[in-house]
Amino acid sequence: MKKNFFYFAMAATVALCNISCGSDDEDEPISSQKVEIAVPETADKAVAFEIPADKAVKTTSGESLNAVNITESGKAILTVKTNSGSEYLTYDASYEQKDNKHVYTLMDGNKKVGTITSSKIATRATDIADIKIQLAVELPGIGTVSFDGTVQGAKMLWDTIKQGQNLNNIARTWKVKEITMSLSGDVDCTITEPSGDLKVLANKAQENDAQLTEDEFLELCKTIEGITLDKTGMFSIEYKNATGKIKYYATKADMDNGKFKYLDGDGKSNSEVCSWNWTNENMESVSLKYRDSEFGNKFLNDKSNIAVKFYASGIAHFSVTTEITGSKNYKASLDLTME
Repeated sequence: MKKNFFYFAMAATVALCNISCGSDDEDEPISSQKVEIAVPETADKAVAFEIPADKAVKTTSGESLNAVNITESGKAILTVKTNSGSEYLTYDASYEQKDNKHVYTLMDGNKKVGTITSSKIATRATDIADIKIQLAVELPGIGTVSFDGTVQGAKMLWDTIKQGQNLNNIARTWKVKEITMSLSGDVDCTITEPSGDLKVLANKAQENDAQLTEDEFLELCKTIEGITLDKTGMFSIEYKNATGKIKYYATKADMDNGKFKYLDGDGKSNSEVCSWNWTNENMESVSLKYRDSEFGNKFLNDKSNIAVKFYASGIAHFSVTTEITGSKNYKASLDLTME
């Protein structure tokens, strides 16, 4: 179930509906081909590479570091292969030149995770020949593991998305300013939450008798901390689970009668990752492609598109509509206002 949040959160919380935001009323959306949003200050330090299996940096217990994406907004997304599949870890990354070397320092809040160092910085014309990895990361269900080694022959990821497309606007980490969810059908309601807290939306959906299962409800007991898209085609949602005891009502009748059970929130942070690309040359919607077979369920699949609108002020709307079937049949639409 740990993978399911990505799909359910985007489907049960994204809607193609109009949002009334203070500045947006006068800030008309502009075509993705015409609007120009200032690029992040760290954009020119973005770099991404895959590590060939025969050159993998491994832990003593066998986990391998498969890929590193340092994004335009200064996020480091690590792809780690474990016995149970791929784990995606997100950290803050800062860049500096030190002792004639290029050093990326990864941080988890105030805690240093480690460094990625090279004698030269990669460009489209020049790959990185030697990459020194020194990282200590926390893997769910495993604990702290260390990657320590030098990579030769890493595969640079430059051309996943065509160079001719305008990626400067979308390639960054977006913060959620507001979410509006609309449900229509067996469940009928519209909910607006001025943050990335999905638990508020889950509770409101249950108040309207959406009858989310325990797993579905718990998958929404999270806060979106950021949505990152980069120029290599990586799409990542970083979220934090709710903490402590969480009241769960199975139906509206249970809620009216005060009948509930407690679910446990562990307060942990995690990332869900897939691939993205523009759906057409207009660059006004994004298609998703899952990176492994565990991804995908009835809430969101590889037929789903996310409509994207940019505004001159730097605001963007990501919108999705999905048909939900099960004990209740309804259309779930969600609009995320991002900045």
